[in-house]
Amino acid sequence: MFDRAGSKEMYCATCGATGKPKTRTKGSILIELVLWLMFIVPGLIYSIWRLSTRAQVCSNCGATGIIPIGSPVVRKSLASNQTPAPDKSGQSQPTYIWPATKTVALEVVGESKYQSALRKLARDDADLTAHLIPEPLNPYDSNAVRIAINSLTVGYLARDDAEDFGRLLQERGLAGRVTSCSAWLTGGHELSNGEMASYGVELDLDPYE
Repeated sequence: MFDRAGSKEMYCATCGATGKPKTRTKGSILIELVLWLMFIVPGLIYSIWRLSTRAQVCSNCGATGIIPIGSPVVRKSLASNQTPAPDKSGQSQPTYIWPATKTVALEVVGESKYQSALRKLARDDADLTAHLIPEPLNPYDSNAVRIAINSLTVGYLARDDAEDFGRLLQERGLAGRVTSCSAWLTGGHELSNGEMASYGVELDLDPYE
């Protein structure tokens, strides 16, 4: 169950979204009411348990790893990930575009969570450019690299690939910067059982170069 939380803006270290969080409470209000009406003690126990599970979560992905947007570490991360650093002339540096390999198809992982976004991209039927967004605040992996296409999150680099990609960024003087490359969708075809195959994403990128 979700309710609107306070008005404080938060940053999600899992999906990178910013905005007001929601309050998530486990369990069912219907079950709670039934227990109170029929069994007072179990109802009390159930209510106490539900209150103990209440937590603020990201309104976009439901993750608990949210941080006040005004904190110094979030401001630094947003600046490095969303606003290219200015060069000596004061002009913003363009997003670095990785050269096409035409031979390497780097798979993105976690696409099962983003099938609705992938279906939308498939309907658009256009050439795709993926943005690789480092997430140093990700609570599960500080080397995590989120993949977004047309501002839609579609997955992440695999853990080993993300670690190697981070080293590549360091070597190129691009540490913490958002970069981009060509991408294409896989799947979406009809299977022998009549169901549709899930969509996947591959990148024209070699993180080991």
